[in-house]
Amino acid sequence: MPAVLVATLGSEPQVIPLATALLLRGEPLAAVVVLHTAAHLPPVATALPGLQAAFAAQDNWPPLLLDELLLDDVLAPVELDVFAERLYRQLRRWALRGTRVHLLLAGGRKSMAMVGMSVAQLVLGPDDHVWYLHSSEDLRRSGRTTPAAGDAVALVPIPLPRLAVAPPAF
Repeated sequence: MPAVLVATLGSEPQVIPLATALLLRGEPLAAVVVLHTAAHLPPVATALPGLQAAFAAQDNWPPLLLDELLLDDVLAPVELDVFAERLYRQLRRWALRGTRVHLLLAGGRKSMAMVGMSVAQLVLGPDDHVWYLHSSEDLRRSGRTTPAAGDAVALVPIPLPRLAVAPPAF
């Protein structure tokens, strides 16, 4: 089954390449899809070139597909709605293709992660995964985009409760 990584971009672009490198150890990825806010505004204006450079430096990595939200931020209710709709469309697109989805919610606002979990519950199936990336402070500060031997970095699985109708007893 083909797989794809869908991720949100924040101020630290190395999160996505690190997760990509870790996932590629276990299975090939058809693409890495990155949702982000306006590319001309900080912090994305600084993070995006770093992300693109990290992928350009890796010949055997999957294509990087950027999905820009025409939003300055994702904090207000209307912005959260726009983000939720776009993430829903991305996840549904890949799920309908029969692609295993790896959703990385480590980049961007906390509000994006919270909305992302809700959307994931609606769309993702039992073969899909939601991840958070944990790395050491030294690795984070280094800005390196691929893990080296001895680096403390791991993808932490986030349990994804499945929506179901409660039994009548409840």
